[in-house]
Amino acid sequence: MLSSTIIAALLAIGSALGSNGYGNTIDSRFDKLSDRTDKYTLYQVISQPDAVPAEATDNLVPSQPDAEPVEASLSSSESPAQEYSVKERCERYKMKNQGLEREYYLYRPEGLKAGAPLVIVLHGYGGSALKGKKAMMDVADKNGFAVCYPQGIKDPKGKPGWNVRYPSQEGMKTDDVKFLIALSKELQKRFDLSPKNTFLTGMSNGGDIIYLIAMRAPKAFKAMASIAGLQFNWMETEYSYKHPLPFMEVHGTQDHTSEWLGDPENKGGWGAYIPVPAAVSRIIAVNGCTEEYVTELPRREGRNQVTLYQFKAGRPAVKGGRPTEVWLYKVEGGNHSWSDKDMDTCSEIWRFFSQWID
Repeated sequence: MLSSTIIAALLAIGSALGSNGYGNTIDSRFDKLSDRTDKYTLYQVISQPDAVPAEATDNLVPSQPDAEPVEASLSSSESPAQEYSVKERCERYKMKNQGLEREYYLYRPEGLKAGAPLVIVLHGYGGSALKGKKAMMDVADKNGFAVCYPQGIKDPKGKPGWNVRYPSQEGMKTDDVKFLIALSKELQKRFDLSPKNTFLTGMSNGGDIIYLIAMRAPKAFKAMASIAGLQFNWMETEYSYKHPLPFMEVHGTQDHTSEWLGDPENKGGWGAYIPVPAAVSRIIAVNGCTEEYVTELPRREGRNQVTLYQFKAGRPAVKGGRPTEVWLYKVEGGNHSWSDKDMDTCSEIWRFFSQWID
C-alpha cells in the first residue's frame, strides 16, 4: 500500500499545480490504487528544480483559451536531408482501411531475417511519414529489425495526424487505433515480421495516440514509447488502463506545446490534458510496479540533463512473461522535440523495447 507520506506528497503537488482540479484527480486515483503498489515516489518525478514556481505556470501556455494551436516545429529533429533519407532507404506501400487508402514507408535492413521484430514510428501533427526518424533506421541496421513510417490522415484544416480529437480534428471519423492495429497485422503477414515482437513509438501527436492505444488495446503491441505525448481528459472519461504493458515516455519540463504540468483549462487549444507524471503514474499503478530506480544519464556538453526513472517489478503483460516496467525520461528544461540532442533517443527506445523480445 502507498505510504501516507507519499500520498500526502502527491496531494501537496496536486494543490501546487493550481486550481485546476488535478488535486482531486490524483487523490481519487491513488486512493483506489494504493493497495496495488508502493515504493515509487512520484513526488521526485513531479517536482522540478529547474522550473518556475507552480503559481507562475499559467505563463507557460498561451493566454488565449480559444487560440488555434500551432504545432511546434520539428525541424530540429526532422530536416530535408532526413526526408531524403526516408525516400531513398524505404519502400512505399498503400493499404485500404475503413474505406480510405492509407500510405506507409517500410525500411528493412539488408539481410533482415524472417520473423524479425518491427518498430512502427508515428509522426507529429502536421508532420509526414517522409520526415520519420532517420536515426531509427540506423538503430535497425545494428539490431536487425524493420521500421515502418505510416502517414496520418489530413484533418479538416489540412493537417496530417492521428485522430485524438483535437478541436481541429472535429468531425473526423477515422479510427487510427484500429488502423494502426490493422497496419501491424498487414506488415507482419506481408513481410514475414514477428507478430510477437511488434513495437510502437511516436512523437507529439504520435505520442498522444499511444496513450489512447494503451487504454483501448494494451495487448496490440509488445511495448510502447511516447515522445512528448499526452493523456487527454476525454480519454479517461471513456476508457481506462486495464492491462499491464511495458511503457516509456520521454518529455521535456519546458515543453510549451505539450506541457509537463498539464493544461486542464485547454489554454493551448489542443484539449484539456493531465500532467505528464500523473499520466505515467496511471500505467505504473495498473502494472503494479514495486521498485523504483533513478539514474542521471551522462550530460552532453551544453545540453539538458536527462534523468531516467525506472519503475520495475510490475505484473507480466502475458502469462509467464517478463515483469513489466515503465521508464520515464525527464529532460530538465527540454522543449518539444525528440530530445535527441540531449541523449540518443532512438537507441534508448530500442534498449527499452529489446527487453521484451521473444
